[in-house]
Amino acid sequence: MVIARAAQQRGETLSDFVLENAYQVATELLADEGPGSLNKKQLAHIFETLDHPPAKSVEAIRKLLPERSILDD
Repeated sequence: MVIARAAQQRGETLSDFVLENAYQVATELLADEGPGSLNKKQLAHIFETLDHPPAKSVEAIRKLLPERSILDD
């Protein structure tokens, strides 16, 4: 059986091999669906927050970033 041979080659049980690969394919398929279960209102809120972040967040990020980086040279 091809699947059993592939599992053996990876050093996995047949069950683990099938489960891992089924999970991987499922997550790829669901990722292609887009935002998932978010409705338009929720998406609008997310985009609004990204476009206009709270001032506290911006200031906190500025404190984390150095004034100069190695990329500035």
